[in-house]
This record gives sequence, structure tokens and C-alpha cells, in this order.
Amino acid sequence: MIKKTFIYDTSRGLSALIKHQYSEKLDIQNCCNIKKFKVFTMSDFDICFFVVNDIEDLLLLRDIYSEIKHFFIATPKKYFNQKIKSLNFKDSIIIDLDYSKRDIVKEIDFNLSRIILNHSLIKVERNKVQVGYSFK
Repeated sequence: MIKKTFIYDTSRGLSALIKHQYSEKLDIQNCCNIKKFKVFTMSDFDICFFVVNDIEDLLLLRDIYSEIKHFFIATPKKYFNQKIKSLNFKDSIIIDLDYSKRDIVKEIDFNLSRIILNHSLIKVERNKVQVGYSFK
């Protein structure tokens, strides 16, 4: 099952990587401007990649966090890294942008596979049918 995915990245770095790596596996909608953000309905998405570049982004993240089940959060600024951790968002994955692209992709692959597997296991229980999915 292709997951509907939202990317908010005003710097456009992580969003380019995500689109390049996962455009065939995820249904991706991208937003790189806070003014255009209001066009999207967050509850329509299964997964969100959210990059915090400034205080407005942090406040927006705080406001929408409860609307999407799976969050990948990143920031290039150490100051915001501590602020994000202090929000204690459960079930969110914090991506360290100091890692190499290869390591970032490995971390995303692992967590996306886990998300898909958990979703598939729920379907197995409901339908008694096994479903497999891999991002490799």
C-alpha cells in the first residue's frame, strides 16, 4: 500500500532527497512555503517529513503534530533540536541532518519499513492474510 506522505521543508534539502529516494513508493505532496501550507489538510496524510528551520516552523509543527500518525522531524539548527526534543512527541522519529545522506536514507528506510510492517500486521489480524512490503 502506498502511503500518502507530506513533506514540509522550506530549505528544500531533505525534501529533494525524500522525493528522489521514495517517489515511486510513496504518494508525496511537498510544501516549501509556509503561506501555501494552509492549502493542505493534514489529516489526509499517513506520514509527514517536517523540517524546522525557524520558530514559525516549530510553532506550526506543534499545531499539526496530532493530525498525522507518523512524523519524521529534522532541523539543521542545534537550538531547535533541543526544543523539538523538549516537546516529547511520542512515536516521532528525529532525523539527524549531521549524518551522511546514505545514513539518513538507511534510518528512513528502517523506520518506513517498520511503519508499513505495523500497518500490515494490523491488516493481517483483521483479514487473516499476510501482506509484505519493503523499501529496499
